[in-house]
Amino acid sequence: MSTKDIVSTPDYLKELAKRYSDLRYDPSTIKPWFAKTKRIFFQCGPAENKDACLKKTLGRQDFEEFVIISVIKEGEETGQPSFSIDESRFKRLGKETIEGFINRYQKNLREPVALSMQLFNRQQMEVIGFSYVSPEDRAELMKKL
Repeated sequence: MSTKDIVSTPDYLKELAKRYSDLRYDPSTIKPWFAKTKRIFFQCGPAENKDACLKKTLGRQDFEEFVIISVIKEGEETGQPSFSIDESRFKRLGKETIEGFINRYQKNLREPVALSMQLFNRQQMEVIGFSYVSPEDRAELMKKL
């Protein structure tokens, strides 16, 4: 994995906003680093080696949930479509890794996710990446409550 493959999430989202006018999103809800080739948003400390951090993330089997991050088109019926970044969450199966989840998504979940969005007049324009909820993320969230 090349360090050039890993970019900051804000930089990646700026690129994405060029393709989707008025793209709405909350940058604080998406992990701060993005691996372009693997399409994975991940957490890494400021002093940590990003490649090593990604490799560690890819091998973890203890994530609580996996997250699909998509660009969604809404409001077409009003003539003013808008775009937003949305996430869909799925529980981990067994000792599934994030790459295992991505395979499961491609084989079994892609079509049902897209169809379920259509029920609410939302169109999934593209899946921009995948992420996860770790036990550490969950603990941090519980502290805030």
